[in-house]
Amino acid sequence: MKKIREFSKSYIFLSFLYVAVGIVLLLWPSMSLEMIGKGLGIILIVLGATYGVIYFTRDKRQEGFLQVELVIAVVCVALGVFILLTPEFLSMVLPFAMATVLLLGAIVKIQSTVSMKKLLVRRWYISLIAALVIIALGIVLLVYPFTSDAQMLLYIGICLILDGVTNLLGLLCIQLRTKKLDKMQKNNPEADITALVKSEWERSDAARAEKKARKQEKKAQKQQEIVVECEEVTPENTVVMEVTAREEQS
Repeated sequence: MKKIREFSKSYIFLSFLYVAVGIVLLLWPSMSLEMIGKGLGIILIVLGATYGVIYFTRDKRQEGFLQVELVIAVVCVALGVFILLTPEFLSMVLPFAMATVLLLGAIVKIQSTVSMKKLLVRRWYISLIAALVIIALGIVLLVYPFTSDAQMLLYIGICLILDGVTNLLGLLCIQLRTKKLDKMQKNNPEADITALVKSEWERSDAARAEKKARKQEKKAQKQQEIVVECEEVTPENTVVMEVTAREEQS
C-alpha cells in the first residue's frame, strides 16, 4: 500500500511536470533548441551531482546492495556534458525522445484502462481512447517533417499537456472509484460487489430515463400550447384585434 501511494505521488508529480513544461512551450514556442539544450544539460549535471553526493554520503553498511545512485549520477553527468558540448544533438533526438515518452504514457493509460475495467468503472473505454490518441500523437511526432523548431516545440507542448491532463484524470477516477467500492463493501460486507455496482447502474439509468421523459413531456406540452394559440388566431379575430388597436390609438 505504501509503494502504491509513493507511485501515485510520483505519477502526479510527473503529470504536473508534463503540463507545466507543455504550458511553457505553448507560451514561448520560439524558444531555441540551443537554449533548451543548455538548460537540460545543466539540469542533468546538477541531478547527477546530487545523486553522486547521495552515493558518497550514504551509510557504508549498505555497500553490499546495488548502488543505483552511482549509476544514475554517472549517466546524468555524462549525458548533460554531451548535450552541452553538442547542442545540435538535441534537435535530432528530441522528436524520438518525446515520442518515446508519449508511447510510454500510452502504455500506462492502457494499464489504467485495465484497472478501471476491474474496478467496474462504467466508461473505462474513455481511458483507452485517450491512450490511442496519445499513440497517434507520438507517431505523428516521429513521421511528420516539421518545418521549424518553433512548430515542433508547439506540437510537443500540446502533446505534453494532453498527456499530463489525461494522466491526472485517469488516476483521479481510479482513486475515487476505489474509495467508493471500499465504502460499498464496508456497508454491505456480505454482498457481491459486482451486483451492487450493477444495481447502482440500473438506478442511474432509471433516473436518467425518467429525467429525459419529463423533458420530452414538457417539450410536447409547449408545442401543444403553441398549436392551440395558432388555432385561436383566426382571420376574424385578427380583424377584431386590429380594429381594437386602432381605436385605442385614436
